[in-house]
Amino acid sequence: MSRLTDQNIADPIRLSESTLVNKISTTALIFFFIADFGNKLLIHLQYDFSRFSIIPRAIYELFFLTIILLFPNKERVTFLIVFVTVFVTFLIGQIVFAANIQYDYNFRENLLMFNKYFFVFIIYYGVYKARDNLKEFSRAIRLMEVVFVVNSLLAIVGFIFSIDLFRTYINQPYRYGYSGALWVQNEASIFYFLALAYFYYKRFILGMPSKRFYVVLLGSLLLGTKMIYVFHLALITFHFIYHSNVRTKIYSMFIIVGSYFSFLSFIQTQSGKLVLSYFEDKVRSGGFWYMFSSGRTHYLSSVKPEVLDYWSVVNLFFGGQDQTKFMTEMDFLDLFLFMGLFGSVVYLILLYKTIFRFKLLSSFNLFFVASYMVLAFASGHFFSSVINALYLCLISLFLYNSQKVYKNAF
Repeated sequence: MSRLTDQNIADPIRLSESTLVNKISTTALIFFFIADFGNKLLIHLQYDFSRFSIIPRAIYELFFLTIILLFPNKERVTFLIVFVTVFVTFLIGQIVFAANIQYDYNFRENLLMFNKYFFVFIIYYGVYKARDNLKEFSRAIRLMEVVFVVNSLLAIVGFIFSIDLFRTYINQPYRYGYSGALWVQNEASIFYFLALAYFYYKRFILGMPSKRFYVVLLGSLLLGTKMIYVFHLALITFHFIYHSNVRTKIYSMFIIVGSYFSFLSFIQTQSGKLVLSYFEDKVRSGGFWYMFSSGRTHYLSSVKPEVLDYWSVVNLFFGGQDQTKFMTEMDFLDLFLFMGLFGSVVYLILLYKTIFRFKLLSSFNLFFVASYMVLAFASGHFFSSVINALYLCLISLFLYNSQKVYKNAF
């Protein structure tokens, strides 16, 4: 009788946490997307203040932290201890660095940058119990799908009607691409990386056909960033090896050939010639790798004079970098410069204990993690992406759940 009473008491508590988490997650999906669109609109209108999205994200970060504090358990308490420890070591590294440099160190902005790195973990530990209530969790997943599709439709409409607001590079006619409501090209690339990976997993791994996959695929093809096209090639290669029959391979070859001739046709247009001349100028000024890496080869050569020359042994372990003044935009290197060996190792361990908690030996899961890491190494902003943190957490939980329960539960 005592055991039954304990269970009856525990169930409402568990249900209330699950309900609260799902309510916050679903409303966050809506407000974050609206805020990102608001940011892009302000930039398009050339307003001085264009960081509107920081307000709802700060509010919801407090909500997620409140959940962690209201419903403590071993995992959440451990995370809070780790977070505080890394924050203290980070402060030590930054103070030592700031004392050695010859310019003013922007503590406020770099504290915000530190928060961006841990924003995804705060969301994760706030929402991860949502996976236990499949009915409510599926609502958040379906709403996330709607966000992916709506943004893709905005990009498609922007392409058809040449709407500058929906361009990837606003007010830059020599750059091709349409990102919908998203205002930073790197963030848009991560957004479509996650969207494509998620819909591909549902379509080809779980066998759940959806027309939404093709809408998102078209939206990603219109994005115009090198990173998303690299992921397209990687995904096609993965599909060829693991999940395609002879007929699919033949269809895929026709698509590849058709895409090649479509590209040739595009570069003959006025817009295509503008894009081509832009990249030709980049090659002439800095070489092929300078163009391909979007100038990151120059940043690499500047690491020593900009950062390492001011380092001591303390910085080796705890980091020291003013990211408002200098970033390589290569995530692993910037993580090391910002937090040192200690913070970097702890961050990566947290990543595998939370976001990549699912079964890594699965072929798709391994491909997903490898793609994430390679793209982060080559392009940056993956580790500190606040725009995509909630999507990444929900997709991670979806992958985790899909290995634990029958797929039609979603």
